[in-house]
Amino acid sequence: MTSNKITDLLKQDSETISLEVTPDLDVKELLKLNFKPLFVSITWHARIHHCEDLDIAPLRLASRLKSEGYDVLLHISCDQLKRTYLDQVLNYLKERGICNLFVVQGERYNPIGSEFASSKELIAYITKKTAGYFCIGVAGYPGDESRLPCLKDKVESGADFVITQAFFEYPVYSTFLDKCKEIGIQVPIIPGIFLFDSPQQLLGFANLCKVNVPQSLMQYAESGGTTVTGHALVSNMIEEITSATKSKFHFFTLNRLQNVSDFLEASALLV
Repeated sequence: MTSNKITDLLKQDSETISLEVTPDLDVKELLKLNFKPLFVSITWHARIHHCEDLDIAPLRLASRLKSEGYDVLLHISCDQLKRTYLDQVLNYLKERGICNLFVVQGERYNPIGSEFASSKELIAYITKKTAGYFCIGVAGYPGDESRLPCLKDKVESGADFVITQAFFEYPVYSTFLDKCKEIGIQVPIIPGIFLFDSPQQLLGFANLCKVNVPQSLMQYAESGGTTVTGHALVSNMIEEITSATKSKFHFFTLNRLQNVSDFLEASALLV
């Protein structure tokens, strides 16, 4: 049983929403949603899973979701990664028909304990090792132009698509697209969305994922303001994006699936 490559899924006119979940997801929560996401991405935390055997939460969840008929995008980190272990993971995924990987943490980490110094190196290794079997995604960072040359390197090494880190203002995303185009990045770029309900959730996500939050919004959140909701902010951003370009959207859910589903239904984003 094989799965669809993300680049092929992006060409379809059916579902427009994909979801990121963590490995401790209760699969029942996903199964009871009133829509099937375009794909489900699963996060990977090398220093928790230790990268020593294949009986780890991300791989168990990937296998379970694949058996339930979902297209899976598995994160894999350069951190703590040995070639022999990576080879085992790649074979595990191929045996289960999973063909999408999201390469993370190749920069700004301590390379001690890893045999891959960068995402670029890891992408090139996977592409060569598997003869292009895997469709590989990487992260983009709207608002941080210093990371664009590195992103271009990753694309030139074989990355097939980009999912952006969360952003909170449409012009930041629009500028990012323009800058990518200027330097020759031509792969699909999927906007990453974080839906927050409270200032505390925004601050927690910003600290966890090291995202750029506009100073005005950060000050508002730190003051404990309650009149601006993430739902309204995201709804406005999505409206601006869709009015400018046809796009699919990737939601960082932190396993709060029903909250995202309710928002999508209220915003008429489900097709």
